[in-house]
This record gives sequence, C-alpha cells and structure tokens, in this order.
Amino acid sequence: MSPLIPVTAVAAALLVLAPAHAETTCYDFGNQAPGTTWAVDPAVAVPISIGQIRVRPLISSRPSPSNQSVWIRLVRRNRLPVGAAAAVGVALVVGAGLAVWQAAQARAEQRRAEAVKDFVTGLFTDADPFATRSGTPTVEALLETARMRLAEADERDPALRVELLDMLGRSLIGIGQFDRAESVLAKAVDEGRQLLGPQHRLTLRARVSMTSVQRFRGQQEAMKAELAEIVPVLRAAGAPARADLYAAITNQAHAAIDGGRYAEAKAAAQEALALAGQLFGPRHQDTASAALMLANVEQYGGDPANALQAAQHARDLLLQVHGSERLHARVLDGRFVYGRALGNVGAYTQAVAELSAVLQGVRTLLGAQAPMAGFVAADIARYQFEIGDAAGSLEHAVLALRIVSGVAQEQSTTVGMARVHVGRAQLALYRAAEARASLGTARDTMQALRGAEHPLVVDLAVQTALADAYTGRVGEAWQAIQALLPAVRAGPEASFRWRGLHIAGIVRRLAGAFDDAELLQREALAAVPDLPVHAPRRAAARAEQARLALELGRAGEALEILRGLAPLEAASPARAERWLTEGRALLALGRRDEALPLLTRADAFWQQHDPGSTWARDAATWKARAAAS
Repeated sequence: MSPLIPVTAVAAALLVLAPAHAETTCYDFGNQAPGTTWAVDPAVAVPISIGQIRVRPLISSRPSPSNQSVWIRLVRRNRLPVGAAAAVGVALVVGAGLAVWQAAQARAEQRRAEAVKDFVTGLFTDADPFATRSGTPTVEALLETARMRLAEADERDPALRVELLDMLGRSLIGIGQFDRAESVLAKAVDEGRQLLGPQHRLTLRARVSMTSVQRFRGQQEAMKAELAEIVPVLRAAGAPARADLYAAITNQAHAAIDGGRYAEAKAAAQEALALAGQLFGPRHQDTASAALMLANVEQYGGDPANALQAAQHARDLLLQVHGSERLHARVLDGRFVYGRALGNVGAYTQAVAELSAVLQGVRTLLGAQAPMAGFVAADIARYQFEIGDAAGSLEHAVLALRIVSGVAQEQSTTVGMARVHVGRAQLALYRAAEARASLGTARDTMQALRGAEHPLVVDLAVQTALADAYTGRVGEAWQAIQALLPAVRAGPEASFRWRGLHIAGIVRRLAGAFDDAELLQREALAAVPDLPVHAPRRAAARAEQARLALELGRAGEALEILRGLAPLEAASPARAERWLTEGRALLALGRRDEALPLLTRADAFWQQHDPGSTWARDAATWKARAAAS
C-alpha cells in the first residue's frame, strides 16, 4: 500500500469538513510559491488528488472558538461526511492490518513448505546405501529414517512437526506398517491437540489418518465415534478442508460396510465420489478410487449386476489413470473389487481366476504378508467354497486369517469373518472338531460385535450345531437348530435361510427322520431363486434330496436327480458323497457293474482323506457289498 494514500485522503477530508462557521478558510499547501494561499469556500470544496502535501490553516475571517467546540459543531453539522471519512479511515487501517496478517501467513506457509521440501530431500539423501542409517535403502528403511529424523527435529514449529508426522503415518499405512503408523499418528494427534488445538486443520488431518489405522485394526466403534466428531467440523470449515473431508467420508463408508450399515455406506460413498469430482476432476486417481468405493458398496445389498458394471467401470478408470504396463496398487485394488463382483453374480470360476492373479500381483508389489493379500485370499476362499473346492478354500482361508490377525485386533469383524471362512471350509471337509472350534470362536466374536439376534450370528450357531452332529451329538444338535429355525426362516438374506434349512435337513437325516429331512430340503430349495449366484446352493440341496430319495426307496429318482447336476471338479467329501449315493442307487437298481467303479472312487477318497472316519467305513462297506454281489 502506498504511504501517500492516507495523506491524500486526509487532505480531501479536511477540504470537505471545513468548520461550518468559517465563511472562508485559507490553507497553505507546501508545494506553492512562498506566501501563496488558496481560499476555499466550504460549500464548493471538492476532494483533490495531489502528491505529498502539508496542510495548515492560515487565516479565518473571524476568531476561532475553542478547538473542542469547533469539532463538536463540525461533527453535529456534518454527520454524513464525518461518518464517511471515519469509515474510510477504519477501512484503510483494517485493510492495512489484513494485508500484514496475510503476508505473515504466506511467509509462514512458505517456510513450512520449504521445511517439508528440505525434510524430504534429506530422506532421499539418506536413501543412498552409503548414507542410510539402516544400511538397506528400502521403503521401510526410508520411512524408519524419516521417523528418526523427526524425533530429532526442532520442536519450535509444532505445525510443521504435526504435518510431517501425519505424512509419515500415512506412508506407513500405505505399506501395511500399522504398528509404526499408529505410534507416529498418535504422536501427531497428541502434539496437535496440545500445541495447535483439537480443531486445528493439521490436528484434524492427523485424526482422519488415525481412523484409517483403526479401520485396518478392526476398531470399528472407535473409528465410528471419531469420525462422528470430525466430519461436522470439517464440513463447517468449508473449502480449505474439503480434501480432508473427502478422506474422512471415505473412511465413514468403510466403517459402515464393516458394521453392516449398507444404506449409510452407500450415501457416504456417493458423497465421497461427488466431492472427489469437484476436487480432482473426473480422470484423477482419487476420483477413480471413490468410484471403486461406490462399486464396492453396491455389492452389499444392491443389485449384483449393477455392482459388476460399476466395478468394471471403476477398474477401467483406474487403468486409464495408471496404465497397465506395470503393477500399481490402485489398479490391483480395482481388479480386486471387480473379482468380487464377478463372484457375486455367480461367475465363481472367473472370480477365482481374477482374484488369484490379483493375489500374485499383491505379493509381488506389496509383499506376501501385506494386509491386502489377506483380504484377497479371504475372497478366494469364499468362491472356492462355492465351486466345491473345499481344500483350496481352507488353504486360502487359513492364509487370510494368519495375515489379518497380524494387523487387526482379535475381537473385530475382520478377524471374525476370516475365522468364518476357515470354519466353513473345515466343515465342508468333515473336520468337525476343528470346524466347531473355529465357528464357535467366530460366533462369539460376531455376537459381541453385532448381538445375538444378528442373522450372521444365527447362521454361525446353525453351522456349529452341524459340527456337533458330525461328531455324533445329533440329538443335541437338533435341539439347538429347532430353537433357531424361527430366526432362520425370518432371515433377511436368501443364502442364510437356505443354509439354515439345508443344515436342519442334514441333521434330521443323520437322526434317521428321512421324511422330515425331505420336507426341510424342499423348503431350503425354495428359499433360493434359480439364479447363477445360487447354483451351488441349489445343487447341494438337490444332492441331499437324491440321498433322501434313496433312503426312502426311490433309487430311480435319486439317480435321475444326480445325473442332472453339474459335476464337481475338485476332490472333496461332497463329490465322494455323490459317488457313493449314485453307486448305491445303481446297485439298488441291479446295475452292479456301473455301481462298482463309483463306489471304488468313493472308498479311495475316504481312505486317503480320513480313513478312520464313519464316512470311510460306510464307503468301504458299500464297495464290499458291490464287489460281493
């Protein structure tokens, strides 16, 4: 601001505000010839724009009263001009102060930016294997060096320290180092709260980053409560906080998914996508990631076909942004969601193939124990289970449980669901005692998180009862299932209703109540529509119906049902049970030569899989009968 402006304004104001009693007042302007005066009539005086001037009154037509009375009368008779002049003065002072404050802020931001640049430059210097403190120039070593440099950093600029701690914490999250990330971000949040205030933008940013750690740790309640406090503050902050608001809302969507609040998750994902479009544009990696989040949410309670389309769109958008020439974590994430979407429309074989490729990419890019590897392995286990590959399902479920147990707390949805996949695969392999332990632990975890009446908890209780029946406690198992059947029939999801009724029918068959079992299998079959996604469930119910038809003396019907089913490709107890049922049906129909090969296959499987089991003895018995007939 020019120092002449206030002087010019004052000169103009003096001309306008000449005392009302003065008929003519003369002023001496310092840039005139010596002795020259100008007479100004107040009625016609106008503001003038001049250079640097000196103004002093010289002559009045009559003696001036006291200064106080002059100014009182001046103000009374010239309220409007006086007010205008005062407003001009105040505006000039405020404007000057604001300019000074903005300049100071800009200088502070510049200093912080330069400090951040120096910090990062120093890290790259430390990445030199001849300079790095760890001796290994890896990403992990680089971040560890950053942590040590921060510990030694000057504490006189708390804003800079909080910003750098947050940057380091987010980087550690990105490579799956959650223990270190939690420690670093806890320091950022604590220093931010104490030195900057709990609602300072850098403190809020660190708190948002900490909710990402809580997400991977499985700390859903803590994450939900923190976001409920942070998000309204970020909304109120407006444009400067929109990037942090985007990150917070994205985490809200994740928290809602983990908590089973799918409508809430969809609303948050839609808001995150709209915000990303405003902030970054339609072809930015964060916009593509937001589209992927929405596609992910669509898979929960939405239309699976729409979810597949959305997932494919998000994957393709990520490929456009990052390319396909080399592995990229975001592209792998897009392919992960796309693979899940394939499975959710019943394209299980394609889903397993896509997710297996993703798992290999994750191991190569992020490491064999990366958290993402655990999440992908869990979904491979789900879809291998659907196509009857129980052994492959168990292998991937165990891998998933081992990885996520290393990053998430034991009492979390993440670990609980990993145990569910392990228990289901063990049950499909007829490893009943192990299955009961896994399913019982998973049920306790999910009950603590979601309550005893939640459909998933009911479903796990039914599966645990089947494990009891497989160990010989058939009566006890049926009592437990009878108490659960009303909740099963009222369940919101077709797959849960089917599984409860199907298991109830198996338990009744094991008890010898074949008529009751047949009715329950019919009800189970009716619970799921004839769609590709339910094809494995319908096939399992039909195979059980064939077994019951055989037990009730309808061998021809049993054979017809079995030969109408798609074959199971993987070796499993379910496939061996089909061979046994078909062989017995053929033997009952007098077709011994056709029956013997099937019964031999069933016996060979059980002799290798579990030679001392009831099922192995049963297969051996029927093979011997066929051979002796």
